[in-house]
Amino acid sequence: MFLAFAGLGSVLLAAIHLLLPSSGLNEALSTVPVIAQGLAFPLPGGLALVLMGMVVLLTVVLRPRRQGALSRRPALVTATCVALSGVLLALSATGVGLPSPRGNTEVDANASLVMVSWNALDHFDAESAEQIFGGLAADVAVLPELENRDGGAGAHRIQEALAGGGLDPTEYDIFESPPTGTHIAPLAVIVRRGFGIYASVAVEQVTFGTVHLVPPAGSGLPEIVALHTAPPVPRWMAAWEADLTRVRDLAQNAGGNSIIAGDLNATLRHGAMGGITSHADVLTSAPAVERGTWPATAPPVLRSSIDHVLIPTSAFAVGDAGVLDITGSDHAAVVTRIFFRP
Repeated sequence: MFLAFAGLGSVLLAAIHLLLPSSGLNEALSTVPVIAQGLAFPLPGGLALVLMGMVVLLTVVLRPRRQGALSRRPALVTATCVALSGVLLALSATGVGLPSPRGNTEVDANASLVMVSWNALDHFDAESAEQIFGGLAADVAVLPELENRDGGAGAHRIQEALAGGGLDPTEYDIFESPPTGTHIAPLAVIVRRGFGIYASVAVEQVTFGTVHLVPPAGSGLPEIVALHTAPPVPRWMAAWEADLTRVRDLAQNAGGNSIIAGDLNATLRHGAMGGITSHADVLTSAPAVERGTWPATAPPVLRSSIDHVLIPTSAFAVGDAGVLDITGSDHAAVVTRIFFRP
């Protein structure tokens, strides 16, 4: 009987995670160790639970009836609840209960930007530079874990890669977060000067770096907040929770014209992330089976969607968005075209 009640509880919690991601209960439970890691892979985890429930259900139904119906009922209830929890968990990989990045209002077809968010794993060479800024024609690239090996601000190494990719380094501005004090490289942001001339302003750092860029007053361009949070592993769990709270606070306080991007090491339903209602993830517009970004060695359907570009729905709408594997990292890149609202 205990297992039956536990199964009913799992259905309730999965429903809250799906339908009420901003609730305090979801914020608390989705950051509990083991639960947090399981929720990071909603599609494979959900499908595994459905399969497990169905196997148990069929076993109970088809086995010889040596016991009465009452003795079989707890097993039937438990198996059904496990399968239903799996369905709800798999649905949490979709945009149910989350803000939409498309919206219903018109956009300015002549005003857009192309953004790439890619955890580079300290890899950025001529090939990746040409792919991002040549082939994809990115206006802005957010690159967690990218550092100048000479110990400088990162510009020298990145400029060499840009030049090697057939690009003019003087056409790009490069910004970098402070050293992390760990083996993790800081975060770099590259902005095409033809898109806008940005300045970096002071900002509270998350564990592995934050860069806050502001455009000239009256330009109509978005502010850009790039981040790399701690991961949900035993050593960093407390820092991870605190980082997600900072991300939510930035979304609430940075204004309606700020795009937030980077490796957030969380889905949109983890912890305080579920409380972000002003911004929508561009990947919510893509099929759920194609949104995974990590690990890049796995098929997209088996990956976790932890890299994000969050746009304020009042000011922008997504034109198209998807993930792209770029050589050199264990993360896939988020690639999107974002349209301005008039």
